[in-house]
Amino acid sequence: SLASLRRVFRSVKLEPINSDRTTVTFDLSAFTIDAVAFAQGCAASVLTASVADLYQGALLDGADTATPEFEHWVVQERQRLDRLAEQFIVASSMSVLSPADAEAALQLARRQLAQDRILEPVYRAIMRIYHSRGERATALKYYATCRDMLNEDLNIAPDHETEELYRDILMDRPAAQASTG
Repeated sequence: SLASLRRVFRSVKLEPINSDRTTVTFDLSAFTIDAVAFAQGCAASVLTASVADLYQGALLDGADTATPEFEHWVVQERQRLDRLAEQFIVASSMSVLSPADAEAALQLARRQLAQDRILEPVYRAIMRIYHSRGERATALKYYATCRDMLNEDLNIAPDHETEELYRDILMDRPAAQASTG
């Protein structure tokens, strides 16, 4: 197995595996791991397009999780990164964003909704961003989509915070900076 791994890495001119008769170590200094960089960017509250662009969907989507232990780890990591992405989007929506960062936050939000179409806090974030950009009609369309998805999938109405944001946008009032939940 080590010989196979070494061949793969050598084919791209890397030598990250160190081993002797009893130990094997892996030198990560030559690698950039997008999931780690994304989590670090979120933890640092760096609300930028470069951080948002690191999240491209479910971690290791389509990968063979050959063992129950690996599957368990992947599921937990996907959930952790998804929560970070959601928190990042919500926090971004409550900040003054550059046009590039606002667009990146919207793209990240759309990726989140593609995975889980009933993330109500993400819909609110999208509504806030569009409203802050003066795109009231688009913000209202996202409210309608949120309402419809919640009704179809859960047979529930949007919560009070979403309804209040909808009314603020409908009346063209500045949206209240509500909780991040």
